[in-house]
Amino acid sequence: MVTVCELQIEAKKKGLKGYSGLRKSQLENLLKTGAKPAKTTKKEPPPVAFTIKTKKKKEPAKTTKKEPPPEAFTIKTKKKKEKKEKKEPEPKREPIKLLTYKEVNKDLYKDKSYKYLKKLYDKVLALTKDTNATAAERERAKTKLKPIEQAMNEAKKITYGKKK
Repeated sequence: MVTVCELQIEAKKKGLKGYSGLRKSQLENLLKTGAKPAKTTKKEPPPVAFTIKTKKKKEPAKTTKKEPPPEAFTIKTKKKKEKKEKKEPEPKREPIKLLTYKEVNKDLYKDKSYKYLKKLYDKVLALTKDTNATAAERERAKTKLKPIEQAMNEAKKITYGKKK
């Protein structure tokens, strides 16, 4: 039994054109006669017994008020944005004070573990030596170092002092 692919190859060898979209029986006829089969036109559907209604033009809106639909079918719509009135500019606030003005809270490190305080101490110490940090940040780090070191020594005594 000959396939569609084989028939297409034979049509190509003979130099025929327009064989790619044909079905098997059409390809066989094309190879026998050498003429392309006539195109089949689609049959038009039978006339419809009913008419199609077209959309009516919208009439201008009437000024009468419509009754709102029952509550179960109420659709909420977005309210139109009202034009904002020009607001007076807010009074200028005081500038935010840098961290250097704050005092170090010594009780902040009281209940922390030795390992936590050691890591924090190393980070703050690195910040004091960091050339990319601002002078204010380095000064702040230096003020934090002493309380962290004291708390770290206390935590070390508590954690490791009890062992025998």
